[in-house]
Amino acid sequence: MAQPKTARDESGEVPAGASASPDGELLASLGIGGFAADPRGAAAATYLLHVLHCSFSGETPRPLPEGCTWERVHALAAWNSLEGASWFGAERADDVPDDLRRRWRAEADGTLYRRMLFDVEREGVLEDLHAAGVSTLPLKGVNVAPLYPRPEMRSMADNDLLYGFVEPDPAGGFRVRGATGEERERSVDAAREAVVRVMEARGYETASQEKGNHESFLKKPVYNFELHRALARGDAPMARYYASPWARARLERVVGEVGGSAVYELRFSPEDEYVYLIAHAFKHFDGSGCGIRILLDVKVFLDAYAGQLDMAYVAEQLEALEMADFERALRRLSEKSLGEGRDPEGEMLALLLYMVGSGTYGTSERYMDRKMARLSKGSGRGRAAFLRDFFFPDEGWLEINMPFYHRHRWARPLVPLARVRRFVGYAVKHPAAQWSKIKRLLGR
Repeated sequence: MAQPKTARDESGEVPAGASASPDGELLASLGIGGFAADPRGAAAATYLLHVLHCSFSGETPRPLPEGCTWERVHALAAWNSLEGASWFGAERADDVPDDLRRRWRAEADGTLYRRMLFDVEREGVLEDLHAAGVSTLPLKGVNVAPLYPRPEMRSMADNDLLYGFVEPDPAGGFRVRGATGEERERSVDAAREAVVRVMEARGYETASQEKGNHESFLKKPVYNFELHRALARGDAPMARYYASPWARARLERVVGEVGGSAVYELRFSPEDEYVYLIAHAFKHFDGSGCGIRILLDVKVFLDAYAGQLDMAYVAEQLEALEMADFERALRRLSEKSLGEGRDPEGEMLALLLYMVGSGTYGTSERYMDRKMARLSKGSGRGRAAFLRDFFFPDEGWLEINMPFYHRHRWARPLVPLARVRRFVGYAVKHPAAQWSKIKRLLGR
């Protein structure tokens, strides 16, 4: 569900204030050591976690804390795409205003409606992709949503699938079809063309292709499919780990054969699915921030596979990805707050407020702050470094986002002009987001 932009002020977006952490070690390890949580937002955020705990436990929520309102709790939930998940706790309270109660229930029903539409449509998409010889592997929400106790509790703005022309890898797992690197590149291109044909034949608009690591397809009333040819962008920290996206795939079933080649429906093991869930969340957290829905995903996943996961393997993979601290923090916050019903304190409270304030998909302010901090490398010259990176991006960025200029070096002097043109074009569609970036760059 799209984030309600009007909910941000109500949500307790966390401007600078008093520090909630005595030593900052955890926040520093997560790259947000400079974050200071506003204690005014703590009551609503903590109470929202309590309501979510009640959604799972069946308990009746305790009375609202002083100075907190149900409208503010609901706005926080909406900002994090948790209207449905929070409703099943809120509905047990007898002091939710009637008009808000009706709206909240309708939003939960809307989440269920979208889930039903997506589930039916996804079956048709998979059938058509397989008929075109394209193998698939479901990702993220497609796998996590069925683990929730009620379908209304997990919103899904899109469906994510890994796709490709693949074959068994003699070394284990699967790989893109082809004996050489050149043949595999042709397979990737051919699979992308096949996917575009399939989706457009189903009435989808191709929103983007050959950008990043996925193709995006949209169709009314609510359909949004992200079909991934790779699991990470080439410039992402986890790109090396997921360089061969099919290496960890396991056979679910052989769907059939097209053109003399087998077509597969594949899955990750539960351990690898959990690792990817964390890795994807970290990508957002490390960029523009991510909301607290991942805390619920962690809870339902670990509950569903309790005693079945090889946690030593999971820990080893997370260490390889340099995301072990992040996963431990998420798991700790999820277990204590959603599982045990305990209010977070200290660094856990600061982490909660950072995530709640980020909303489902992060904010442009968080993106700017983190990018300037990374580029400055402690020099304090983040704004100058950001402008330099904007006008003269590196090869990895060009290859993914502006491939024409990556392939044709003679056109490189035009890159700054092209970047400005892209910025202005995006500003026409999303003026508030671009103006926010400009203000952040100016230090306002």
